[in-house]
Amino acid sequence: MEIWVLGASGRTGRAITAELERRDVPVVLVGRNQERLAATGAKYVVADGVDAMAAEIRRQRPAVAPARARSAGCSATSSA
Repeated sequence: MEIWVLGASGRTGRAITAELERRDVPVVLVGRNQERLAATGAKYVVADGVDAMAAEIRRQRPAVAPARARSAGCSATSSA
């Protein structure tokens, strides 16, 4: 299972990505800055706005974990 990180080229997105990678969780970075995303060496999707991000998510249909799962004490795990 891959985790898509929206806003991955920003400061918070980079921190989240670093933590997921530290835990060996495969990530797909989603953001507007192709140069920053490409520099990571990770799989990425460039989307220059909300509509483009939504279209790419609809096209690829990644698995989604609701944000409230974390507040309920759940965590994302990867099983291959």
